[in-house]
Amino acid sequence: MRQSSHTHTHTHTLPSAPDPQDSSTVRIMETSRSNAPSYLAWSIFNTFCCCLPLGIAAIIFSTRVNSANIAGDQAMAESDSRTTKYLNIAALVCGIIFLIIIVLTFMGM
Repeated sequence: MRQSSHTHTHTHTLPSAPDPQDSSTVRIMETSRSNAPSYLAWSIFNTFCCCLPLGIAAIIFSTRVNSANIAGDQAMAESDSRTTKYLNIAALVCGIIFLIIIVLTFMGM
């Protein structure tokens, strides 16, 4: 019987990191984009509990915020979000003032 004295050597090369100088390297950068708040729940609450006209306007602007967020129009979304917030604050203040007037009126009777 003849013995073979062959040795097998296996070399493995690991893939190297992409060369930053290589123009064929494609880099994908993720941008984190946060959506502007729509305040929809607050708008609905204000519509039913505080001030109907301001609440309806706030709901309209809330839906515009959602649409702008979906379309990726960050500037419009932030602008409409600010308007929605101010409308909701105004509606809440009107509702509180109205509640105080009602309580004072019935306590004076």
